[in-house]
Parts: sequence; C-alpha cells; structure tokens
Amino acid sequence: MVLPNCCHSMCIKCYRNWNLKSQSCPFCRGSIKRVNSEDLWVLAGDNDVVDTRTASREDLFRFYLYINSLPKDYPEALFLVYYEYSNLI
Repeated sequence: MVLPNCCHSMCIKCYRNWNLKSQSCPFCRGSIKRVNSEDLWVLAGDNDVVDTRTASREDLFRFYLYINSLPKDYPEALFLVYYEYSNLI
C-alpha cells in the first residue's frame, strides 16, 4: 500500500502494526495522523486476484463523491448593461 501524503509504500500488515505505535511515516516521519483509509492506495501484484468490475465501480463512486464535493457556482444575479450612444455623438 502507498501512503497518500509522502507516497512511501509498505505492506498492509506492516502499516497496521506501525500505525498502532506511531502516527508518522516510518521512512520520512511525515504525519499520517489524518490519513483516511479511503485515501490509501493498495498495490496489487501480478498474482493477486482483482475483481476489475468492483474496482471500477469503486473508482467511479469515489470520482462521483469528489465531483460532488467541489464548490458549486450559481450566479445570483444577471446583469444587463445598456449604453445610450446617441448622447455621445
């Protein structure tokens, strides 16, 4: 698995054991105090069985959540500008 803040990687078992003792990366001592489990990347090896349909569905759902979390831009007013050029001639 890969830590999202510093991109250092370790096996899941090592991460869990380390995280019970410390809230910093064992390699660079960067903070992993506020790392959500959804933000962790899991690297699958060639021999690992991965359900691509489920993985794709989860990726799409996370993308949907990300898009919905972006700020919305709703214009509150419509401005019409009118100039009378006949007064300038």
